[in-house]
Amino acid sequence: MMRKDINVDVNRSRNDITNGFNITYRGRDPRTTQAVTSELASKYISETTRNTVTSTTSAVNFIDSQVAQKKAALDEVENDRLEFLQSNLGNLPSEGSTLLSQLSGLRDQQKTLMSEIGRLQDRRAAAANQLALMKQNTVVLMLPKVLPIQRLRRPGLS
Repeated sequence: MMRKDINVDVNRSRNDITNGFNITYRGRDPRTTQAVTSELASKYISETTRNTVTSTTSAVNFIDSQVAQKKAALDEVENDRLEFLQSNLGNLPSEGSTLLSQLSGLRDQQKTLMSEIGRLQDRRAAAANQLALMKQNTVVLMLPKVLPIQRLRRPGLS
């Protein structure tokens, strides 16, 4: 009996793109109507929050893996540079300008990788903050709400 009283209308814009929806419930008993609509809203909010937390967690994991990859690449470049300098320590004066330009190129590459790591860490921190906020909001939204129900009185009746 209650399922047929729940109606979902999908709002579509041009090109058949969904841009929203309305969920309505009509019932005879105000208390039941309030309870059903409250439960529908609660389920919608819970599911939306769960989806947001899941996607934020995925984003944080992705950013973490990107940071690890960039750090590994940076470490490899630094190790190659040190190996090169150590193995050619006696030969450096005759190839000074070439080595200096290679070193300059490696430093530029290192700066680029460090900037990328910083940017990814900023994105990770923002995603972690968003996740924490969503978890906090989930706890607040899950608390039961008690709304006063007022009886409607018709004029002339007490």
